[in-house]
Amino acid sequence: MFKFGNLSIQFTHKGILKLAVPLMLASLIEHVIGLVDTSLLSGLSDEELGGAGLGIHTYFFLFMISFGLTAALQIIFSRRIGEKHEDLVGKSFINGAILLFFYYLISIVFVYGFGQDVLSGVISNPAVSDSMYDYLSTRGLGMIFTCISALYGSFYI
Repeated sequence: MFKFGNLSIQFTHKGILKLAVPLMLASLIEHVIGLVDTSLLSGLSDEELGGAGLGIHTYFFLFMISFGLTAALQIIFSRRIGEKHEDLVGKSFINGAILLFFYYLISIVFVYGFGQDVLSGVISNPAVSDSMYDYLSTRGLGMIFTCISALYGSFYI
């Protein structure tokens, strides 16, 4: 049994699930958003629906990289607290925010700068490629808010 302040965690199946379920639910939310997007686009053509479906998975891939970064930041925050260096947690948070911001910039540059060319080279149907680019370019703008939300989630959980 691990005890830190009021928090006690037992290394049993129940204790591990207590830690894992919030992470699984955060990942599930992205899939639910994808299902809602797909259901709202079901009245459009097959190309639009196919492009949105591929765009959902591409966006989820980009999101999971930021989610992995925030999981690593959560480990760093916990380590700082465990080492009794609470004063370094804020510095780690700021460094993590800067890291996520640069990741966001790289993702946006990739989507807007090279996305259309890469997608048209990989996907043979131009209508699907265009609709996938439209989905990614629209949804990609909100990725900064997803990164910030994941960062605060890793800080407070």
